Amino acid sequence: MRFAFYGRVSTEDWQDPVTSRARQREQAEALVRGHGSIVAEFFDEGQSRTVAWGRRPQAAALVAQLADVCRGWDAIVAGEYERAFYGSQYACMAPLFEHYGVQLWMPEGAAGWTSRPSMTSRR
Repeated sequence: MRFAFYGRVSTEDWQDPVTSRARQREQAEALVRGHGSIVAEFFDEGQSRTVAWGRRPQAAALVAQLADVCRGWDAIVAGEYERAFYGSQYACMAPLFEHYGVQLWMPEGAAGWTSRPSMTSRR
């Protein structure tokens, strides 16, 4: 399986973007190990998690590729639930991913969501 990695860091919380990206990417790679590889990367820097996916430059670019059957990846992997989604964002995005047949993989988040390999499973 080919994965697109999605990560995000906000400079508001004084995190080093390079370190944060590396940590999130390592977590994503560990999650997909044995199931495929990461072939694309979308990483938003300086974007608050409260900003909708459509207004984050890299998240918007990822969403724009969903309808492209030649996009080069089959699933999305996020390094951290809390970096990818806030509030009801997951509930808004999950139907879009499902519509295009794109699985969303992520480690279990604070909200209790786990998406390996089903987008809608709950623990």
